This record gives sequence, C-alpha cells and structure tokens, in this order.
Amino acid sequence: MKGARKVVSLARKALSAPPRAVAREAGRRAWGASTRWASRQRDRVLPTYSGVRRGPGGLGPSLARILPAPASTWDGSGGDALAGACLRYVEHRFDLLGSGWVQVRYGRRYRGTEGHAFAPGPQVAADEGGAWLAGRVNPANLARARQAWGLVSRGYRPIDWHVDFKSGFRWEPTTWYRDITYGQVPGADVKVPWELARAQHLPRLALAYGAAVAGDRRFLPAERYLTEVKDQVLDFIATNPPRYGVNWSCTMDVAIRVANWLVAYDLLRAYGAPADPAFEAVLVASVHDHARFIAANLEWHPVFRSNHYLADICGLAFASAYLANGGRPPSSARRWLALAARELVAETELQFYPDGGNKEASTCYHRLSAEMVVYTTALLASVGALTPPQYQGQLERVRRMLGFSAWATRHDGQVAQVGDNDSGRFLAVAPLPARVTVAEAKARWANLEGYDELPDDDVHWAQDSLAHAHLLVAGQALLDGPERGSLGRALSAEVAWAASGASGQEATQACRALWRGAPVPIGARPGASSGGLSVDELEAAGSHSTLRWRLVPGGGGLLDGLEAVAFPDFGLFVLRSRRLYLAIRCGPVGQAGGGGHSHNDQLGLEVELDGRPWSRDPGSYLYTPVPEARNAYRSAQAHLVPHMDGAEPGDLSAGLFLLPERARARCLWFGPEGFAGAHWGYGPPTVREVRLADQYVAVSDAVPRLAGPHGPAVRPRAEAVVTSPAGLQRLVPAPVPFSPGYGAKEHPGG
Repeated sequence: MKGARKVVSLARKALSAPPRAVAREAGRRAWGASTRWASRQRDRVLPTYSGVRRGPGGLGPSLARILPAPASTWDGSGGDALAGACLRYVEHRFDLLGSGWVQVRYGRRYRGTEGHAFAPGPQVAADEGGAWLAGRVNPANLARARQAWGLVSRGYRPIDWHVDFKSGFRWEPTTWYRDITYGQVPGADVKVPWELARAQHLPRLALAYGAAVAGDRRFLPAERYLTEVKDQVLDFIATNPPRYGVNWSCTMDVAIRVANWLVAYDLLRAYGAPADPAFEAVLVASVHDHARFIAANLEWHPVFRSNHYLADICGLAFASAYLANGGRPPSSARRWLALAARELVAETELQFYPDGGNKEASTCYHRLSAEMVVYTTALLASVGALTPPQYQGQLERVRRMLGFSAWATRHDGQVAQVGDNDSGRFLAVAPLPARVTVAEAKARWANLEGYDELPDDDVHWAQDSLAHAHLLVAGQALLDGPERGSLGRALSAEVAWAASGASGQEATQACRALWRGAPVPIGARPGASSGGLSVDELEAAGSHSTLRWRLVPGGGGLLDGLEAVAFPDFGLFVLRSRRLYLAIRCGPVGQAGGGGHSHNDQLGLEVELDGRPWSRDPGSYLYTPVPEARNAYRSAQAHLVPHMDGAEPGDLSAGLFLLPERARARCLWFGPEGFAGAHWGYGPPTVREVRLADQYVAVSDAVPRLAGPHGPAVRPRAEAVVTSPAGLQRLVPAPVPFSPGYGAKEHPGG
C-alpha cells in the first residue's frame, strides 16, 4: 500500500502543477512508478517463466538449425588452448575481468578487490529434487525452477551466478530485477556476475565437443562437454528466474547471453549431438523468456543510444531468428525478427561514423559493436530477414569498420587503446588464450596478488583483450561470401583461424586495403598560415609555455614505407611505416557529447617502434568498484598529452560515465609530414605538433600560461632527446600502471 500511496501522490502533484512541462514530466514519472509497482506485484504472485512449452507428444516450439559444423581439426596451437581453457570451464573455473582462473561455487571466500573482500555466502547442498532452491528462488517460480533443475546431471555442482567472484560481494537472487542496485558498495563489481552470465565460454565448449568427436585426444570425452553445456544452461535457468536477480538487471547482458546459448547449442547439434527433447523444451521456453524480456526492456534513448541498445537488438535478432524459423514458432517471433532487422540497419548507420569508427570514442567498444554488427548481419542474411539493399548497405558499413580496426592495429597485433576498455565481447570464440605459467602471470599482473587457486607451475591461459584479428577474419568472410549461410561462413572462418594459431597479420593487411579512412593530407601544410594556432606563434605571443621533445630510436629508416591514414570523424590519426607506429587521438568525446566511455586523452600519442611500445594509453582498469581508480585512468595525467599542472580538459566530476564535451579538439593538419591539432579544454587553445623525419619524431606542445588554482605555468625548456622507452617515461611519468583489459594492471614498471 505504501507504493500505491506514493504513486497517487506523484499523480496528484503532476495534475496540480501549473507549468505544462512540469506536469508532463511528473505525469510520466507517476505512470512509470505505477507500472513498475504493478509489475513487481504481479511477478511476486505469478510465475515469470514462459508459458511456451511442449505439449503432449513433444509438440511445441523448436529451434531452427542455422549453423553448419565448422572444421573440427585443431592441428595448430589453437587446439592446446581450446582444450586447456575448456578443462577449466568444466571445473567451473573462469578467468574474467582480471580475476585469474577462479572456481565459482556457493559458500566460498574470494580474494577481494583493491582491499575490499566480503564474507562468503551460504553453502548449499544441491539435491536432485531441487529442495535446495527454496529460499533462493521466489516462491511463485519455485516449482518451475525445480523442474529445470531436475534435468541436471547427477553430481553436478551448481555455479553461484550471483556473486562477484573477485570481491565476494553477492546480490540477492530473489530481488526483482528493477530493484537491483550496484555501484554504491566499494569493491563490489556488478560486471563480474554479468560477464559470467553472458555464457561466452559455452560456444568454446561446443567446439571442444566437435574436436573430441573427431578423435582429438587432447580433449575430454565428447559427452563431458555436451553434458556441461546443458547442465550450466539448466543451472542458470533454475537459479535465475526471469526478472529476478542481478543477471536480469541489464538488458544488454540478457541479449548477449541468449545469443551465446543459441550458438553453442546449434554448434553441438551441427557436430551431431543427440537430441534431448526435455532439455530443448526448457531451452526453447527460456529463449522465449529472453526475447520477451529484451523486447520489453530495450535500452533505447532518443539521444544517448549506445552499444547497449545495439546489443539488445542483436540478442533479440538471435532469439527471434531461432524461434521464428523453427517448428511451431511463437506468434511474436516474426514481429520481433522484423523489428530486429529494421533496427540493426538503423543503429549501424547511427552508431558508426562515415569513417568507420564507432561513436563511443573507444577502440575497444568499436570492436564490441562491430562484432555485434558482423555476426547479426550474417545471421539475418542467413534466415532471409534483410532485403538486398539492406544487406548491401550493411556490407559497406562493415567494410569501413574492418578498415578502422585494421589501421588501429599496431605491428604487435594489438590495437591502440583509445577511451574505455571493458574487455567486452559479443561472441568470444576467438582469439584463444595464450599459454603462460601461473608464476609468470603473477609476476606480471598486480591484480593477481595473493592468487593461490592453482599452483605456480600450472598453466594460466591468458586472454588478449586488445586483439581485433578475429573480427577481421569473420568480417572478411561475411564480405566475401554468399548471402545465405553467412553466419556459418563467418564463424567457420574464425574457427579455422583460431585452430591454426595464426597471428592475424594476413587478415589485418587485407582489411587495411579495404578502407583507408579520409583523404590525406588534411588541412594546410606545415609552415603555412595557421591563424595563430602554431606552437611558435603562441610562444612568441607570450601567452603559452612550450615543451619540445624528440624521439630518436637510432638507425634511421622511420619513413620507409610510411603511410598516413586518418579517421577524423572518430578522431584517430595513424602514421605507420616499417619501423614506426604512431597513433594520435584528436576528436569528439562520443555518445552525442556525453563522453561516457571517453578519456581526457585529446592530442594523446601511442608510439611503437620496431614492434616495441614506447608509449601506451593506460587503459581503464576498473569502473564502479574503485571510483578514484576510474578517474585516475581517465585523467589527462595518465595520458601522453599536453599537461597543464594538474588541470583536466574535461570535467571528471560530472560522473563516472560522463565526460561532457569541453575540449572541442580538432586537427589542424595531417599528412606524411606529421600532425598538428588543438583543443580548448584548458580555456585558451592548447596545440601539439608532431613532425616526422627519417631518424626521429619531434613533438612540440604549447600550453596556456594560466595563473590561479592550478599553480605556476609550465616553464619553457630546451628540446629533450629521448632514446628509449624508459627515457620517455622519465620525461613524462605515467601515474598509473598499464591496463590492457578490464580488471588487469601490470606491476609498476612491468
């Protein structure tokens, strides 16, 4: 009744307020609160599991068959990695977001995050009949949860899907999804249970099943992988009723989960897994639950639409495509499929710039969104849900996305980091992890301090969060293949590449030829009139301090094979030769000026020489668990940018996922000679010029001389000569350790 009285109160205020805009807003909030209250009450007394199920004789909805069986020969090093990682998954060990390989189960203690560790949750004694679910599933859903659990194999040990298995913080599984809160408890990271519940390891288990069926002795018996996939899906369904618990609180993660479930199950069937009508009946009903939930909870916004809404659409596409093209499809499946196809085309055009870069101002979010577009375009083409003009338009946009990723890739096969990196993926079939020992991993990564889950001489399969080669391989297959069967062709190409253990250089070179961004040169040539925006002019005017430094690696030849490629819409400028890779950040903060995944990195540099990094963007490390770390990694001080005594060109206090446009960075000129750009984040213009010569890279900065709270201005100094990465670090110290993926950070000096 308290909730009802609040709704009535809000409605009365809305009706009595004289300004129409205030009244409309109050009315909208009252309606939303009323709807939420009514939905919560309904879900408390009625089951939230779908009513879609098989009837007598096994009749009812079924899932389509879309994928052929990818080649199951794993002769290269990829086979060792797949077998090793899948052994961990069977043991319920997961390495996600900097956790290290951790076994996830009820009632255990975890290491903690940045000094924050929580008491273990309750132990469980999981009986076959599902009595253990009482109190862990809300009463209205308990009977259906027990039915799903009753199909789990004897001896299976349940996964605690609700715990942050880094800090040990646990979300209550009987909380209604819109009442879930996160981001308020220091150390607790909601991304950890979300990431596990995305189930991106299940398609890998399906590939392991195929390799085992083919007789590869590095793998467990095939039945072990098949049983594990089904048991984990049933475990999740039984302990995560729709609209309850943390794993239904973000539609994006619901969408990614259902796509991975479907790909995994389709791969198993393609490899000849025997039919299991009872399991498929539960799976089909849950796929319907996922689709219905996504359609009712789309993360749409009239201005700030992002990768979340794109993921929603892609997950809905997968769920509806498998439902609509199976037997006895639900009446809503075709409607959902049409919506997904229409919105995918619209969002691809909206969320990517004409130069191919994504509007999140992040190279790693570009990968995530491009994966969504590639795989979902391929899926919709496979089931005939795109018109020929829609399909061709998607291919043109994919071509530009791939070109952007290829040019953002350094000689070492990793991309230059721009903006946030949360290690996000859509389908994580490849790349497969690399073999290192646990001792080697602990020696490099500070986030593994205190790790004792596995002995030091055991294998730590390490995932690369800065690689885009898998995307380029899958995208090329989509571009080159026929419309029908596109998803199978894209995934088969990616699996074959992963199995071979190839580096991805061939795909990267091919995709560089697909798209080279904007025409170069841009702007006036160096030395031409710059309207007062040159380092020399600003220094002569006495309004700016200057800093000049020169990278001299020795040996010459920096201009051999030089290519200058620009993506000005995104704000990435690349100078690449046989020895040198230089990436310059200069452009919008993304998200329609909101900057949710942007950093204060304007005019920042990433420099690689002879395949060795001299300067690296620091990455992101963590989001909400440690807000001070979030801001430290977003700060100008953490980047190789022009610095003004601790000032920030963007307001870090606006919010952990806000960095409103203030710098208004723009390129002044760019070409084979170098780059010049300016931003206004410090008030008056800040200018950086980069000039290339055969034996050196020269950098000149002009920073405003401003008195006031930021202290004395930067003092002019003679040009510094830097001959090593260590010398550059001494000249411009990095205040935070390097983080190449979410939750991971190197030991200082590592």
